[in-house]
Amino acid sequence: MLKLGNVLLMGFAGLGDTLLSTPAVRLLRERSLGSKFVALTVSNDSRSVLSCDPDMSEVVYAQDMWSNPILFFKTVLWLRRRHFDLSITLYPSSRILYNVLSFFSGAPVRVVHDYPGDYFRKLSFLQNRRVPLVEGGHSVVQNMKLVEAVGVDVSGADVGLVFQVPEESRRRASDFFSSVKKRPEDVFVGVHPGSGGMAYKRWPLERFVELSERLESEFSWRTVFFCGPNEQDVAESLRRRSKLVFEGSLADTAAVIGGCSLFVSNDSGLMHVAVSQNVPVVGIFGPTDPKKTGPYTENKVNVVSTLECSPCYDPAAHRKFRCKWGDIRCLKAVSVDEVFSEIRDFMKRLRDGR
Repeated sequence: MLKLGNVLLMGFAGLGDTLLSTPAVRLLRERSLGSKFVALTVSNDSRSVLSCDPDMSEVVYAQDMWSNPILFFKTVLWLRRRHFDLSITLYPSSRILYNVLSFFSGAPVRVVHDYPGDYFRKLSFLQNRRVPLVEGGHSVVQNMKLVEAVGVDVSGADVGLVFQVPEESRRRASDFFSSVKKRPEDVFVGVHPGSGGMAYKRWPLERFVELSERLESEFSWRTVFFCGPNEQDVAESLRRRSKLVFEGSLADTAAVIGGCSLFVSNDSGLMHVAVSQNVPVVGIFGPTDPKKTGPYTENKVNVVSTLECSPCYDPAAHRKFRCKWGDIRCLKAVSVDEVFSEIRDFMKRLRDGR
């Protein structure tokens, strides 16, 4: 067992990235002795997940720190007083803010990935242990490499995504299903047609609607659509079509997703929430690569665009997305028939235990 002391964890850039870091964080705690883990995040969704995580001793939420000099200096002073022994900036967060905070934390060991071109551009030289990226590696694997670099034995690790949903959220989810069930035997399929603020990951909404109607007509499955706070345009469009839409806190959303028998989604944070709740997942991918950001579970199907230029976006590149065609035609090339066929075959394999 390692003795790591006080550990600062940063870089929880959003919901999906946070969940994909939880296997490494869990392993870090399980294989170290007497260590305390403090998470610093600028994402509200990340705070919601981390606040439920028993591996964290403390979660610090520092929204708008970079644009608020007073908050920034208060945070630096707070970090110095905590006397951190180790700082880890989790994948794929190479930002000037995190590199500066890691340096000012005073931690003698400061770990980050060695992102191409970021040594001076993102001030990553302020960190003193840079870990090579695993070419083509999944986000979970990239984070495992970070904890391995501080001496954690990752061999034989079998840790899933961690999101421990509070019991009160489970009760509200049960009440929700009770209120919308038409028959005791109703089976619910969760659908997330959004992708946060990353519209380039979205399969067309009309196809999600058509897919849900086929699932309902051919299998008598009920569809629950999920929309986040910045997807109100999608939610309103679905309500106008008389679709069942669930909106609530992230913990309540996770609990309702956990009550579904299947989750169909774009490459999004909620896709990883479904994995954390042990729900089988069908992910639809265009610009992004499921080998890098896909569902971290055996119970999944990735429907991947066959367009020659797909996938074209790498989260480790830290650049804005630009489609060479200007219309995300890779996702438009994925048909409803294709996704429906994959779901039908996937559910048959699950029923047969294969």
